[in-house]
Amino acid sequence: MTMADFQKYCATIRDTGAWGGEPEILALSRAYNVPIHVVQRGTPSIVVHSPQHSDIQASSSNGRAVRISYHRRMYGLGEHYNSLWPKARPVPV
Repeated sequence: MTMADFQKYCATIRDTGAWGGEPEILALSRAYNVPIHVVQRGTPSIVVHSPQHSDIQASSSNGRAVRISYHRRMYGLGEHYNSLWPKARPVPV
């Protein structure tokens, strides 16, 4: 990819309805130094994007991992990602 191609790609993502994908997820993982777990149907069921020079086990076990789901087809929109959050714990009465 040339620099001109890269700049055009960035402008397309920034200025249109085009959605980001795996390259942007990896970039965010590295920019924020946090692993991103992508849960999907099929194999592998979880894809881990990790920051460079990080301890994945430590980051994942201390709750710092971001979790998202990947859907190949959702509501006719094509490929889509959703955020995943832990289920709220009930408050004891």
